[in-house]
Amino acid sequence: MKKLTKKFSLIMFIVLMGMGSLIPVHAQTRGVGPEMNYEEPIMMAYYRTWRDAAMPHDSNSNLPDANVIKMTDLPKEIDIVSVFHYVNPGTDQDLFWETLKNDYVPTLHERGQRVVRTLDYKELLKIKTNTGKDSTTLTDDDYHAFAQTLIDTYMTPWNLDGLDVDMETNLNSEEVAIISNVFIQLSNILQIKEGSDKLLIYDTNKDNHELFREIAPHISYLFIQAYGRNPQSLDRTWETYQSDISSTRVLFGISFYEEQDNTNWNDALGQFSEEKYLASRAYQYAKWQPKDGEKGGMFVYAVDRDGKDYKENTISETDFAWTKRMMQTLEESRLEKIEDITIEFKNSRNELLMSKSLKAAYNSEISIEIPNLAGYVYNGDLSALKYTVKQGPQTVVVTLSQVLDVTFEVNGGTAISNQTIVEDGLVARPTEPTRAGYTFDGWYVDEAFTSRFDFDTTINKNMTLYAKWHKQALSYTLSFETGEGSKVSPQTVFENTTATIPSAPTREGYTFDGWYTTDQFTTKFDFNLPLNADTTVYAKWQIISPTKPTEVLPATGTANTLMNVALTMSVLGGSFIALNAYVKRKSNTN
Repeated sequence: MKKLTKKFSLIMFIVLMGMGSLIPVHAQTRGVGPEMNYEEPIMMAYYRTWRDAAMPHDSNSNLPDANVIKMTDLPKEIDIVSVFHYVNPGTDQDLFWETLKNDYVPTLHERGQRVVRTLDYKELLKIKTNTGKDSTTLTDDDYHAFAQTLIDTYMTPWNLDGLDVDMETNLNSEEVAIISNVFIQLSNILQIKEGSDKLLIYDTNKDNHELFREIAPHISYLFIQAYGRNPQSLDRTWETYQSDISSTRVLFGISFYEEQDNTNWNDALGQFSEEKYLASRAYQYAKWQPKDGEKGGMFVYAVDRDGKDYKENTISETDFAWTKRMMQTLEESRLEKIEDITIEFKNSRNELLMSKSLKAAYNSEISIEIPNLAGYVYNGDLSALKYTVKQGPQTVVVTLSQVLDVTFEVNGGTAISNQTIVEDGLVARPTEPTRAGYTFDGWYVDEAFTSRFDFDTTINKNMTLYAKWHKQALSYTLSFETGEGSKVSPQTVFENTTATIPSAPTREGYTFDGWYTTDQFTTKFDFNLPLNADTTVYAKWQIISPTKPTEVLPATGTANTLMNVALTMSVLGGSFIALNAYVKRKSNTN
């Protein structure tokens, strides 16, 4: 940017945007620092505070014209506003800072715009004066405390969004060490690497240099003051930076003509017209893109001078026509850009199956066609095969699922059809096979039957499932043929075991004479022998022979009883006769 005797600047940045799942591939970096990707390029404008309507007209010049521009007049499409501040000593500037805090910053924030303060690099070297130490004795705590002081002094009172450090000179090694350490502590406090909405910006007019290589991982953006340069030189300048920062974090800038300045950058001069614009350096910068990616946007210095011609020193309002047209070109350059796209087809193990390259216009939608790869299918969301082209060379990864074969080894059972399923799918439980003389005991993943297969588990490889069987114990029926005798229930007898001798059947007029192996009753059945076949045994009967007629005599017990009765009666009779004789003698005596 242009330098006056002293300067401080204020820059406003848009909020950092997160990465999507499909991210364009930009220039390779060292893998550190915030890597931002934008859906839209950003426009930043340096706003000179001494030309704000809240400042006296002679704050930084002897021109008689009154200031007429307010910060809130800036186009709302500008993403970042830098309040670039320098006034003559003794200037009454309180009204501006009050307006900045109470009106400008709240209004810009409401629009979604960001405001930061720009500091000259010398402000960071004041740590030595602040602490009374030299670079060899400064500690991390000293740097941290000093960085916090800078934030409390230049950001916090106005609720600003970050800091921008302007570097336009060569430094010695001590100065590089001091400034880089302050940068690191500023970055840590503002949490730049963590992706906070605060901003830490580095702006310079130099190619890549020692200080930048130290601080690149710790900044949000790099601004390159390319005022008056040939547009072709942007490629060479970018080549010096591309190993340390991604292109989407880099903005190249132009400058409008400042009043009473003998320098003519010739970037954008005079009242706007389309013809002048298309022939201007401003158009070339807005249209330029790095060969290996997409630029983050561009910036303009002295935006309040938009539309002024060289040596035109009057102070007047502006419609910001040049700035607005550059923003339009930023978008057009992206829409016109043809991007290189690589489609990679991988399996679930992230192994590359095949790739193909194509070209498509930025922001266009392409349909990804699935190749015919033996053993693979696309099993994802069909909407994911519609892809909107992003910025820069990009790689799109499509994951294909393997088609798997599941074979059933029935091991002598009835056949089971094989299954074809998609990777991470479930095997359908088949109808259980059968096998004569065996009981099915499930499916196993190995021939040794050490691990039973779980049909609720997804599979990701071809496999064979093995049927396990348990041999059934054979049984035989032992039937009992009793002829006209009482029935005997059959017995079920397991192979190589013996039957149980049942209770003997009965038959009127006959006695049971055992069980025989045939109805010829030649061989008796041996219940001590194991049964190895269905068997029928036969009951043998013996007829009961009738007894001969004989004289029926009373049973011995009956004769004894009659004799006892007779004897008793005889005794009683004798006693009665004797008693009767006694009675008669007694009567005669009296």
